[in-house]
Order: sequence, then C-alpha cells, then structure tokens
Amino acid sequence: MDSAISAANVIADQQTNQRARLAIQQHDEPLDAVVITTLPSYPFCCHEDLIMMSRQQLVEVASFLNSRLPRQSQIELGDAVTDANIRHSIETLV
Repeated sequence: MDSAISAANVIADQQTNQRARLAIQQHDEPLDAVVITTLPSYPFCCHEDLIMMSRQQLVEVASFLNSRLPRQSQIELGDAVTDANIRHSIETLV
C-alpha cells in the first residue's frame, strides 16, 4: 500500500466513520488507572508502511493519534524530534 494513500485514508476515515475499531489500553501509573483510547481505524497499514512514510506523513499519523490520546501519552512532534523517534513512538503505542 502506498504510504501517501494510507495517510490520506486516515484523514478520510476519521471524517467519515467515527465508530471505534481499535482500542489502545495503557496503564497510568501515577493514578493506578487503566486508560483506553479508541480509534476509528488503524492509522497505517503495517511496519513497512511506516518505514516508507515521509516526515509529513508520520506527523499526520502522530497528530491523528495525539488527537485521541491523553496529554501525557501524546507523541512528541517538535522540530528536534527525528523521523525515527516519531516512527518508534507510533510503533510502541500501537
């Protein structure tokens, strides 16, 4: 799957279908609580898809995830953050 198409599909899916298809479960240690974040779809196809994405596409995927995640779980996207770090953060999360 072409990563440009995949990134575009994430945005289109987000706008047209809001039913949750994916849930991410995390443990919030300070609160000793379980946090569940739902997503309407996977924001990418597979590991190979992430590898082929440009920085802009990685930022779009991370921004999509960040829009649904609690602040303390969000992926850092500053200019100093490398593509590899963004990619790793996405892979770790999902």
